[in-house]
Amino acid sequence: MKTKGHNFTGLTLIKSVGAKNVVGSDEFEIAGVTSDSRCVKQGFAFFAMIGANVDGRTFIPDAISKGARAIVVGDEYAPPRDLERVTFIYVPDVYAALAAALDRFHDKPTKGANIIGVTGTNGKTTIATLIRHMYNYAGVKCSQFGTTGYFLPSRTIEPKETTPGMERLYSYFAESKSDGCKNVAMEVSSHALDQRRVEGIDFRAAIFTNITHDHLDYHKTLGEYIEAKLKLFRGLSSKSAAIINKDSKASELFCANVGGARLLTYGIEGSDLQASRVRYSDRGTSFTMHSPWGERQVDLRLVGSYNLYNALGALGAVMSTEPNSKRFDKFLSAAEMFTGAAGRMEAITEDEGYKVFVDYAHTPDAIENVCRTVKAFTKGRLIVVFGAGGNRDRKKRPEMGFAAQNYADIIILTSDNPRHEDPDDIIRDIRVGMDVRRDPIILTAREEAIRHGIMEARAGDVVLLLGKGHETYQQIEDIYYPFDDRQIARKYISQRNSQNGPV
Repeated sequence: MKTKGHNFTGLTLIKSVGAKNVVGSDEFEIAGVTSDSRCVKQGFAFFAMIGANVDGRTFIPDAISKGARAIVVGDEYAPPRDLERVTFIYVPDVYAALAAALDRFHDKPTKGANIIGVTGTNGKTTIATLIRHMYNYAGVKCSQFGTTGYFLPSRTIEPKETTPGMERLYSYFAESKSDGCKNVAMEVSSHALDQRRVEGIDFRAAIFTNITHDHLDYHKTLGEYIEAKLKLFRGLSSKSAAIINKDSKASELFCANVGGARLLTYGIEGSDLQASRVRYSDRGTSFTMHSPWGERQVDLRLVGSYNLYNALGALGAVMSTEPNSKRFDKFLSAAEMFTGAAGRMEAITEDEGYKVFVDYAHTPDAIENVCRTVKAFTKGRLIVVFGAGGNRDRKKRPEMGFAAQNYADIIILTSDNPRHEDPDDIIRDIRVGMDVRRDPIILTAREEAIRHGIMEARAGDVVLLLGKGHETYQQIEDIYYPFDDRQIARKYISQRNSQNGPV
């Protein structure tokens, strides 16, 4: 990644990365730092990292041909002969070296920053969005990186993945700092932790939401998935806070692996930050909050028990890292005004007599939580429209079907992002977990499924469109077609109203 105005010399690079050995001169300037040979330009330093599927050492000749001035590599690589203008720098850990180089290259953008990381299967986006909302409401700038976008003070970037790659991440930190923003709320995915994308970042707080069945196509076992999440907490310093959902099944394990960090638990009972006298409705959630900062009555606009947990986690993290306790009431007011993250229990209808919600739920636990929450305030029937992503964890598909049928009166199975799988095969996998005596409606074309669910709705019914949430595309094979559940739903709500009027 290239930036401007940095006097970054070969000697500085060598000192930054903790070199064990150097072959070549240290008298040169570095124009950029990257681990992607496709990004190499004249005067760059290329870091040859060994990943799970790609060995960066094989791209060293390509990097040199593009003008790389320095190559940072592990001990085991022998440099080509007769390379007068290329310096080889040997380090014990290329990932750690890249993080150190990026930090120095961007003038230590995380120094003094208040970086809050959120990890867990569900709830990351809502918590990160709520944290940014609370800071902004209190008049304090906050950047956010996650599934719905990378929100910097002066621009918003469409995300390529939940957690940016290391090089982009450090450049975003630098951009935030230059705009006077020291607060960052970021989702930290298990993939990012396993691939060491957040290497070298000193998190002021880390939030653990929960662990349920997801991403086992990548991690292979639940144990490996949990181990990836634990990396965030094991790396915390004594200056950090670990915010743990005590009511999660894995809470004891996470509480025991917080390094030297201050531990703050949240939940319904027996926690440092807890809720009592909880009341749920279709309009929001009310409760009494007991915390180290006092007791307050809280009235959220967020629906459901899982959003109660999200709010507690966000408040715990912000207050644990906020030196000005006078802002507590300001943060609470902001939380009460918060209406949710994009595509997370996002209400589409107004006064139609029936309700339509779009939600990102795409795991068995998330589907169960959303369906149970909505069923509690549904006066009529609960109509659930969902599918499952292709080329992803197949084992969770029957569990998704089982979770939905426990609450739904009508289930419409359809496509999600089928990618390179046959949508009908995916639907068959979902049906394995469902009662054979309850036949779902099968409409493979997602738009047709949404249309059917909305046209089927009667007064008092609720239609849940699950799986894609905020997404504005549908991936079929390698093509991303424009598709937004929210827009499609509004289209057929309008069409229905023009034909029949509200229910």
